[in-house]
Amino acid sequence: MINNTFKKTGLSLICASILAATGCSDDDNDTPDTGGTTPAVPGQFIINASGGLGGSDTGGLGGVAQDIEVYKYGKGDLIVSNEGEADASFTPSTATGNTGDTPLVISANTSIVNLVVTDPRPTTVDAPYTIGTSNVIYLSPGSGNVAGGGDPADGDVVTGIEVTSGFTLTVALNQTTEAEISVDNDIINNGTITTEDISTTQTGNLRLIVASYIGSGAIDTSGTLSADEQDGGDIRIDSDYGIYNNSTLNTSGSDGDASNSAGNGGDVYLYAGTRLENTAAITTDGGDSVNTGFGGGDAGQVYLEGQWGDMHNNATISSTGGDGASFGGDGAYVWLYADSTGDLINSGDVTTTGGNATEGTAGNGGEIEIEDDGGRLIFNADLTTTGGSTTDNASNGGSGGYIYFYNYDTSFYNANDDQPGGDMLISGTMNLKGGDAVSTGTGDGGSAGQFYVEQENDDQDDVEKVIHLLGYTDMIARGGDGYNAGQGEDYYLGHYESNNGETEGNTENHANVDLRGGDSSATALVGQQADDGGNVSIETPYYDGNSSPDDSHLAINTGDINTSGGNGSLNLTSNTTTRSGSVYIWGYNGASNSGDITQNGGNDVAADGDGTTSGYGGYANDVEIYADNGIASNSGAISVNGGDAEYDAGYSNGVYTYGQEATNSGNISANGGNADITVTGSRGGNAGWVELASPHNAVSNTGTVTNTGGTGEATTGNDGAVVVGDICTGNC
Repeated sequence: MINNTFKKTGLSLICASILAATGCSDDDNDTPDTGGTTPAVPGQFIINASGGLGGSDTGGLGGVAQDIEVYKYGKGDLIVSNEGEADASFTPSTATGNTGDTPLVISANTSIVNLVVTDPRPTTVDAPYTIGTSNVIYLSPGSGNVAGGGDPADGDVVTGIEVTSGFTLTVALNQTTEAEISVDNDIINNGTITTEDISTTQTGNLRLIVASYIGSGAIDTSGTLSADEQDGGDIRIDSDYGIYNNSTLNTSGSDGDASNSAGNGGDVYLYAGTRLENTAAITTDGGDSVNTGFGGGDAGQVYLEGQWGDMHNNATISSTGGDGASFGGDGAYVWLYADSTGDLINSGDVTTTGGNATEGTAGNGGEIEIEDDGGRLIFNADLTTTGGSTTDNASNGGSGGYIYFYNYDTSFYNANDDQPGGDMLISGTMNLKGGDAVSTGTGDGGSAGQFYVEQENDDQDDVEKVIHLLGYTDMIARGGDGYNAGQGEDYYLGHYESNNGETEGNTENHANVDLRGGDSSATALVGQQADDGGNVSIETPYYDGNSSPDDSHLAINTGDINTSGGNGSLNLTSNTTTRSGSVYIWGYNGASNSGDITQNGGNDVAADGDGTTSGYGGYANDVEIYADNGIASNSGAISVNGGDAEYDAGYSNGVYTYGQEATNSGNISANGGNADITVTGSRGGNAGWVELASPHNAVSNTGTVTNTGGTGEATTGNDGAVVVGDICTGNC
């Protein structure tokens, strides 16, 4: 739980209010790259999982939002804070490398040629070559038998490679579509490594199999031939030990010309047997092709994995789809992974957006997955995986991609007990929004991608690890506006027991939350509709609260929340179509809300007075604040009013606060919606109840409550009741 120590002293939020286990105490960890949090700074980040804008003309659909979900299993707090920032800095290692007894030193532009067994060796002494499909590199003796002759004078086997700054090593293809080389020692690349082309439409793929890779130059397999829409080649580095990469990696596809679509980007795979550090930009973009009739290229995928050690990255990763006329290219999958107790520390932005289109459908954003098993996950970077937009009146925006953060237990070598995952500290703006259609057209907005965080510490009885999202001002999962609008989606903060039943910790939200359904932007008087708002759930574990400290198992919300249904529907025939979402705050030892909650039903704007039984307002869902073993309290203003309508107005489901003690000091409005009293048979909505309940009658209400039934020609809605303990006033 956030306490005043943080705000008064400016200590790190973790140190002040949770535990000193993330690099903010002197006795925690002596390594220079321990993660933690910065001193108190104002919030600056948002998570946006909203649907894209749909067209307002007949048939245009607003994009559907997607969930924002954070789940924790086991001991420790789950907090979404509106201040602070994760410290994901690290000091790159100084790696020198070892190229072995027979190094290949590139001090002039050089090619490793590939020979068949009957070819003569190169005549230049120490010229490098491979034979057939073998990935072994030989140095030519300059004379003697053919390359595969088995003569004792065969060239020495290269044990390592050093590419000098300013020079290029080109590797010939020896695996049909791939140039693959293997050395027992290291590759040190301070220049450029590239490959031959497979064809005019495809650059060659490159695979380096090494003990360690150390680079400060470049590896480039990008497509360059726009007349042939050339695809970029893959880059793959497999190391037994470390990868210390400060080489820019580029596998982008070529741009298209006047008669071609663009090329696709190649994939990048970096697999380190131990530690992986990346400090240079990785680019796998699809090319652009904006000429009529041609499309953008798809991006290549990126995989960075430290298999038995840390995975650290502070450089940008771009895997974006290219812009095109007839279609936008798709963004690609990006995976950052640290295994077997290694830490994952990242401060590099990742972008996997879909490409834009001018004549057709835009591209989709790519999926981003961040996973650490058995170590800490410390992240401070922007992730952007939005769908592309279109300027064609009848075409659709692209879908946003998903973003996943995982932190799990793992086994270290053959230990009997799992190594618990470490703390998860996450900062940075996360944009998963669907792409936009033309606002006046008939196209659909793209659906958003889902944002998901999960931490499991299942088998460690006494280990407390936190999930802490730092510096977030807003969580947004709005439905997109359109002729028919998109639905708002849900915000979940879930804190659950581990497999062994151990649990302890608070669940807190301090960010503003906007889950409104999209509004209808139609102008024609026909049956268009807005859509529902999403739900909010903030929950602690359901068990063991009575055996935990009093300041544990608390569910706390201080952010403003809006889950209202969308407005602008016309001639609906159900109160459920533009309903608001619900808010549920449940804490075993206490539940509190101090933010303003707005969750009104959407309005139906029909005003034609046609006398038909159409034109329904959305109903307002309920607010529930529950504490099994403590105080349930509200001090925020709450509005849960039914939507207005021509014929049948929406009703309110009310506000319910239950606990061992229950208090309210906020003003509450739970009115029924109003119907048009000039329309024969119109019906006002029922107002909601407001209840504060305690088994000990330990209740108090100092706020103002308004819960009046709505107006109608035929029926006025019922007024609601106010129940405080065992006293009921109003329409009981």
